[in-house]
Order: sequence, then structure tokens, then C-alpha cells
Amino acid sequence: NPGADDGGAPPAPTDIAAPTSTSSPTPTPDPEPVFVAPADCHVMVGAAQEAVFADRGIVLFNSTNGEGQFTGQPPVSKQSASSFSCVWGVPFVDLNSFGLETTALTQQAHEGVVAVLGGGGFDLSIEGNIATYSRVGAETGSPDDQAIIHVLHPDGWITAWSSFGGQIAYDRLAEYLASVTAQVYPAP
Repeated sequence: NPGADDGGAPPAPTDIAAPTSTSSPTPTPDPEPVFVAPADCHVMVGAAQEAVFADRGIVLFNSTNGEGQFTGQPPVSKQSASSFSCVWGVPFVDLNSFGLETTALTQQAHEGVVAVLGGGGFDLSIEGNIATYSRVGAETGSPDDQAIIHVLHPDGWITAWSSFGGQIAYDRLAEYLASVTAQVYPAP
């Protein structure tokens, strides 16, 4: 009978959903690239940069492993067992050579390099765990006025230097360093 008293029975239970977690799983960070020593100067700069060098008349003068047109002259190097250096330039043009160098580093060696470069009068910029020590230099041709860039990673050290300083030389070194970095720190 409608409207009849149901005798005070409790209301019928309703389905209540259990609380759900609204947090998403923590994303896994991308793995850090690891230093990979180049086997030769061609591997160090990569095919695209070598094509740019060819367009500019730049050739390999010499290297740590004896490649190049002037193999009797030792390249400038950090003189470490893990260092690899390549000297490039336009043949028979004064003050146009430049060097690209790579070195694997242990944590202890890294600390030593930081101490040396930190006292070298370089401009310093830091991005994450990568420190760049640089000097634009001047267009005098003096060794004290060379353009130079040192890029220090936790496990590696990349250097580019130019026998002639100034902003144009410095900008080209920065371009070359980008190519070298892509080769010795390949994406994981």
C-alpha cells in the first residue's frame, strides 16, 4: 500500500566507489648521454660538418692518429692517454688553422680540469652539469689572443681553438663544437 510506513527500515545501501589514485606514475628521466671517444677525425666531426669544411676549402692537417696532409707535425693536444686531437685549416693560408680535441675524464681528472680552467682567466657559463670556459681572443695572430672554447662534461672534455681570435673565429668554433658534441655524445 502506497505511503505506508515501512517500519523505519534503513535506506537501501548505494554502491560507493573506492577512492582512486589521481597521481600519475613518475616519469623515467631520459638517460644521460655518455662520452664516446672518436676513432678518427672523420668520426669526430661527422659527415655533415666535413661537407661544410670541404665547401670552405678546409682540410685535415694532422691528428693524434697520424691522419692528415702534414703528418710530420704533432697536433696540439691535452697530452692525456685518452686525448684525441685533429688540426684543420686551409692549406697555405696563414693563421687559419684550428684544432678540435676530445678527452675522456674520470671524476678525479674532472676536478683537476675544473681547477686549471677555473684559474685560466676564461669566461665561464654553466648549463646543468656542463661548464663552458671560453675566450673570444683578438685578431692579432698572437698565441695569447687565440679564440678558445673548453666544454667540460662530467665524463668528457671537448676543446676547440683557433690560431686567429675574434668573434668570427669564435662563432665558427662554437659551430664546430656543436658537431663534435653530437658525435662524442650520441643520443642514448
